[in-house]
Amino acid sequence: MFTSKSLTALAIGLGAIASQAKAEKSTFDSDLTWVSTDSSLPKVVIYNARGTILSASKYGRLDNINYGSGPPVTVDHMIGNVTEVLKVAQLAVVSFPVTGGSAGLNSSLYLNITQHANRHLCTEGSDIAGGIMFHGTNTLEETAFGVDLTLNCSKPFVATGAMRPDTYISPDGRSNFFQAVATAVSPDARDRGGLIAFNDRITSIYYSTKSNANTPDTFRSIEQGNVGAFLGGQPYFYFSGPSYPTGRPHFDVTNTTELPAVVVLYGHRKFFLLSPACFEGANSLDRGLRRLAYVRGCCQWCQVSAFLPVENR
Repeated sequence: MFTSKSLTALAIGLGAIASQAKAEKSTFDSDLTWVSTDSSLPKVVIYNARGTILSASKYGRLDNINYGSGPPVTVDHMIGNVTEVLKVAQLAVVSFPVTGGSAGLNSSLYLNITQHANRHLCTEGSDIAGGIMFHGTNTLEETAFGVDLTLNCSKPFVATGAMRPDTYISPDGRSNFFQAVATAVSPDARDRGGLIAFNDRITSIYYSTKSNANTPDTFRSIEQGNVGAFLGGQPYFYFSGPSYPTGRPHFDVTNTTELPAVVVLYGHRKFFLLSPACFEGANSLDRGLRRLAYVRGCCQWCQVSAFLPVENR
């Protein structure tokens, strides 16, 4: 279940900066290798689930559609292109086995990331300032939301990614990467719950949604608003002090190995005609499925007939 660990060969990949970088074993967790030009800087762990931020295209610098076929971009490569991060933090990387796009990921990835993050960030005596997560944007908010609800400490956990591949004429991932690290080391980022750093804005993971399939300005907290922005590469928060989302719960998944499957059915006109087919179809794929969530179309009542197939089982 667990992953390859760290940047043991980063010195080769970073060229000139590598001659200054010094890899040191963490005094807290021996599975991490730290890359640093200044051992006095705060420590940040990169939880790497890949995504567009580490993608490349073989079709040229204007391709933001068919990317993914080019030579893979590594975290080493990203740090080499954004060496400014080594002026604000010491970095370690934990990479997770991810194949295909983020739309095909499941709950095992979220459990893997959150269990690593809890061990690294939240164990008593940890000297790690915070963590960031690279993730494909199609399901970034879902994975980040799961980690947010299960991280057992107040340290910053910052999700980021990119809408453009690294080979694009103006890749957004490099800026997002730096801004995520800058947020993770900021004392003002503590006690806010999980955050998303994307396109010069900071939003709460709890309230964020992806609003556009193509543009960099995609993650928004539509009703609640942003919690901060970046100026000169540094995060500035709109509200001082602790500001957890109201009603945000916490779950302990320390010993959890898998989550139950749940089918989500969305209410709509003539929903009761389709729900039997949806429920039977779901069970034909997984005979162990016995959980159903119904997202109704209004706040007062539900179509009673929509629940008959469930009640009759």
